[in-house]
Amino acid sequence: MIDNIKISMLLDVYGKMLTDKQYEILREYCDMDNSLSEIAEEKEIARQSVKDSIDRSVDILNSLEEKIGYLKFTNKIKNALIEIKNNSKEDKTVESVQNLLNFMENN
Repeated sequence: MIDNIKISMLLDVYGKMLTDKQYEILREYCDMDNSLSEIAEEKEIARQSVKDSIDRSVDILNSLEEKIGYLKFTNKIKNALIEIKNNSKEDKTVESVQNLLNFMENN
């Protein structure tokens, strides 16, 4: 089973790298929660073809994320901003900002 939320996020970022058909099938599966059978019936293809398309598409998206790392990068920034917000209450804002700047310089 795939993590639909993660795949949906990857699809938003890297979806244009898929074929139109791969994109549509994965969008229906992850975002619209359609079953393999429902997608197969709508597209008039075999259920196994839908599954194969989803598997290939997920592999492509994961490979792109592994190489490019956009989601990983944005999650690090999000976590750093949360840290800044939390530390600003404890007057450690300068240290948190410096940590974020160090991270951005190194990535």
